[in-house]
Amino acid sequence: MADSYLSLEETATHMGVSVKTVRRKISSGSLKAYRIKGTSRRLWIKESDIEKAYTRVKTIGS
Repeated sequence: MADSYLSLEETATHMGVSVKTVRRKISSGSLKAYRIKGTSRRLWIKESDIEKAYTRVKTIGS
């Protein structure tokens, strides 16, 4: 099954964070980003990499 790729904006929306936070995660190495040929300077993030980088934690008592 082929991975789907999300833009920085889509990734931020999907994870409920800002684009700046996504860029920070990419810079720190905790989230992989790819440049796909023909898309100029845009960065793309694999959906499976997002799930690996961000794990949701259930809050106790809510």
